[in-house]
Amino acid sequence: MKRKICLISSEYPPETGFGGIGTYTKIMAHALSAKGHDVTVITLSEKKEEYETADGPVKIVRVSAGKYPLPQGKIFWRIRMLAYRYLPHSLVRMAFAASVAKAFKRLSSERPFDVVEAADCGAESYYLKLPKETKFIVRLHTPYSFSLKFNSQGIGRFDRKKLESMEKACCKRADTVTSPTEALAIPLIRDWDLKKVVVFPNPMDFENIPPLIEEGEGKTCITYTGRLEYRKGVHLLIKAYAELKKLGIKEKLLIIGRAYGESGIKGKSYGDLIKDLIKKYQIGEDIEWIEGLPRTELLKHLKRTKVAVFPAVWDNYPYACLEMMAAGIPVAAFKTGGFPEMVRDGIDGSLAKAMDCRDLALKISELITESEKAECLARSAKQRVSEICSISEIVKKNEDVYYS
Repeated sequence: MKRKICLISSEYPPETGFGGIGTYTKIMAHALSAKGHDVTVITLSEKKEEYETADGPVKIVRVSAGKYPLPQGKIFWRIRMLAYRYLPHSLVRMAFAASVAKAFKRLSSERPFDVVEAADCGAESYYLKLPKETKFIVRLHTPYSFSLKFNSQGIGRFDRKKLESMEKACCKRADTVTSPTEALAIPLIRDWDLKKVVVFPNPMDFENIPPLIEEGEGKTCITYTGRLEYRKGVHLLIKAYAELKKLGIKEKLLIIGRAYGESGIKGKSYGDLIKDLIKKYQIGEDIEWIEGLPRTELLKHLKRTKVAVFPAVWDNYPYACLEMMAAGIPVAAFKTGGFPEMVRDGIDGSLAKAMDCRDLALKISELITESEKAECLARSAKQRVSEICSISEIVKKNEDVYYS
């Protein structure tokens, strides 16, 4: 049955292809469209004005963040000043949510949407007014308020509480909440009193992933790809790499991604923390740090990668790891967050004890020195991703949620 579907996500490539939420939204938009559904994506514009475009058969509506939704006039001056001081981050989120709601109202004026699926992060569906016949789904990627338990971004207590209340309200309002992992579903069921979360993996687009790369002289790097923020644990990777150098490992460390946010040390950014650690361990000559690449360029570096490492303090279901697994590259990670649901330890990759840099170094060293084992794990990982992240299977699971 053909449905009119709206996907809401501030991330949508290429203009705002910041991370995994954008990757998921693009894959799902095209997969649902291919099944005959009428799909519209409401996403962020880097321009001031709203405009519409198309990504193949998918309608893309880009809206600006807009102005803070605060009462105007002299009488409300003090309220505005307090809000600017204590809720600056929440106000940005509220402004975008208000712009989304305005665009949604216009788009649904002629014919209501049958289904709306919104990302959890940032409460972007907070102001939506939905008719009773519209099914409302929230997909858990990682609520921003949840990530702040691990990241230090200089966001005050009142700001965090407000943002959490908004994200929680969106999930509580949803007809169904879905998640790629139980690692995220379980704590939110407990902390936000959610009745049920339907768990199924994120879909993976295999068309742009290079084929399995055989062992050769060109594979000279231990690679991390993704955003550099405290939650992603690159500071722990630097320490683990210093341990690897003591073990005589010659492979370079390749880091691809931009630094983001604070380090947890007053007055120091996370990027500066990484630079200080590289200097402290005197390993700068063995590290190549590329601060951001388009996805197509990033995938070319897979040919240089001998082992991929994801040292997250906590992560949900990162596409960066899926891409490495799909490319047939051995993966090492900490046994944190959703990684045990993605990677079966000793079958599809190696999982080290949480935040144990020495153990992570030993796992990486084993994948480098024991080539037969590494190749076996890589083949299994490639097969696992193709089975559990099949676009056709994930679309069926989504449609089951939409139709239920």
